[in-house]
Amino acid sequence: MMIGTILLSNTLLSLPLLLDKTLNSVDWLIIPSFILIFDLFMLWIIFGIRYELREKSLYARCGPFYCNVPYENITGVHPTDDMLIGFRLAAAFHGVEIHYPKALLGSVKLSPENEELFIQTILAKCPHLQNSKMKQH
Repeated sequence: MMIGTILLSNTLLSLPLLLDKTLNSVDWLIIPSFILIFDLFMLWIIFGIRYELREKSLYARCGPFYCNVPYENITGVHPTDDMLIGFRLAAAFHGVEIHYPKALLGSVKLSPENEELFIQTILAKCPHLQNSKMKQH
């Protein structure tokens, strides 16, 4: 899906080159440069997704975007299919939502390979969530 987004964006960004006959050689250099920068940024986001369960915190990164959440600050964790809205460091439409007070939109959404194991590991590192109703919606 992300590669399709890049291709669609490239097509839309290339339209001025294809439709405007008054462009000069500098324009032919500038517009493809912007497209290349956009493509590199998108590839960085696509292939820069990683999650680390560190000793004292959960670290999640997606290209230039990241969050580092201390386990004691996590207030809830649960599986989710609502991956279209929110601070999403994920490449899938289903995943895990981690709630913590300083989150940009109240939570961060991740898409680990093994959601169940990921949730179990988070719960093991967050004993304060063991009796929480929010841990499994």
